[in-house]
Amino acid sequence: MSTIQFKTSDSVRINYIIHERGDNFFLLNCACKKNSKIYFSNIPIECNNFYKILNYQIPNFIDQFSSKLFNSEHPINEVNPVEIIATELYVDFESIVQPVSELKLCA
Repeated sequence: MSTIQFKTSDSVRINYIIHERGDNFFLLNCACKKNSKIYFSNIPIECNNFYKILNYQIPNFIDQFSSKLFNSEHPINEVNPVEIIATELYVDFESIVQPVSELKLCA
């Protein structure tokens, strides 16, 4: 069994980015390392917020991600970041995961 390597202690390794046509959110299939523990999760994130993170980390690849996620005839599209950037995509845990207290509740 292989071990998962992380760049920093509180980071998220994104395995897949999933988008359903017409939705304003991506679903990130990822492995998270927080407080020296590893968790596997699917985390929803608003498209624009995720693109801000991508633009900060890998600005030259935004068009390739958009093309794969939005310009398809399939209703659900998924992208493995390794196929686009040729390396694993790591982001800061705090940039992806928001505390529940910060989320707006809809009535």
